[in-house]
Amino acid sequence: MSPGGTQSKNLRVAWITDFQTAVGLSSLLDPLVGPFSRQNVQFSLLCPQEVKDFKNVRPLLQDQDMLDSLFTSHKSSHNISRAVDEISGANIDILHSLDDKSSLVAAEISQRTGIPYIASCMSLGSGRKAWSSDPQLIAALPSSTIIREDLLERHVVPPSKIVLLRAGLIPADEPKSLADCNGMIAIFADGTKCDRPGLREALIGFDELRKIENDCTFFLVCPEKHEKNLRRLADELDLQHDLTFIIAKTDSNPAKIIPSTNVFISLGVREQLDVNPLMAMAAGVPVIAAKGAPCDFLIDETTAMLFDPVKPAQLTGKLIETVTDKSETDARSARALQYVRENHDQLKCLRGFVNFYRQAASEM
Repeated sequence: MSPGGTQSKNLRVAWITDFQTAVGLSSLLDPLVGPFSRQNVQFSLLCPQEVKDFKNVRPLLQDQDMLDSLFTSHKSSHNISRAVDEISGANIDILHSLDDKSSLVAAEISQRTGIPYIASCMSLGSGRKAWSSDPQLIAALPSSTIIREDLLERHVVPPSKIVLLRAGLIPADEPKSLADCNGMIAIFADGTKCDRPGLREALIGFDELRKIENDCTFFLVCPEKHEKNLRRLADELDLQHDLTFIIAKTDSNPAKIIPSTNVFISLGVREQLDVNPLMAMAAGVPVIAAKGAPCDFLIDETTAMLFDPVKPAQLTGKLIETVTDKSETDARSARALQYVRENHDQLKCLRGFVNFYRQAASEM
């Protein structure tokens, strides 16, 4: 039923994305699938590149009743013509690219099939000049105000088609309190996109914190190419008993671990919006992050503690302050949780997507 209580036309939407984006966004998209279904919106997924582990996306989607409608025959394909045939044979009404690279695929399929498309914009530099004159593009949906301003400044799409649509989440009832933490403090650092100097500095920060607060255990996600050198440094610092390495893989999803941690650290700068700090904020977990990402929800000393990635030694100070000044950290986590409630409401996100899908369908 529509929000007004009238029966709405069934819509079929093809989400177009690469495998890694599907994994990374699964924690945000999973909770929306059921409510979308109640709005008569069904999904298929198209990954436009060959992925051996495509089946591994399935367990990441928690609503088992929706798997048949969410995952049809739209698997990987290098061949746009094959993708066009699959889309055409599935009675798809709208195409929706979930990442910037996939917007090129969506535009090509749209041109060949006449199916309109919507493009989510997740990073700085999103969009193409061709968007400015593409009648098939219904809307470009930047995920943050920073990305929205970037789109406007570069004139890649008419301002009337740029609509801010933030990710929607279900916030925790209350923040996790460091002051009330009676056991070990679990500190989780996501170094998936971090270079070796930044990762080394994280270990040094762990070591310095341990000298002050010994009831800590550490988890570090790192690329496999850096593991050997980092393990050697961990041995030198005698961290090996307190530190767990997690090798970053294409199908790894740190968001699954975040709610069980006490402090979340985002290492390295990403041009793409990183949803993991936002997931931590929604879980009431204090966040430390590198400056420079297009994440408008990371506000220094208000919703997070930010450090300069050019000066990675700042991380040590921010980490020590976060863990030792527990009352201020708890207050910041409460502010971050309130920010999520006010700016990342899941129902508002759902309604925004449904409105754009129905607008796209009405313009066919």
